[in-house]
Amino acid sequence: MFDYLAVSGQWDDRVIEYVDNQHEYFVHPTEIVNGRYKASTAPDSGVDMKLEAAERYLYKG
Repeated sequence: MFDYLAVSGQWDDRVIEYVDNQHEYFVHPTEIVNGRYKASTAPDSGVDMKLEAAERYLYKG
């Protein structure tokens, strides 16, 4: 999404890593439609973690 909006402005010849095993940790997980990321309609950046997930992996030093 960032590449399309802020860098290249094109879809052709673009590849991105997708990790399906992390959906359970996020409030609004990434959605893929027709092989492309779907822009979030939530009023945030789409990277908000669920509180219990954040607490589980918080470094307690």
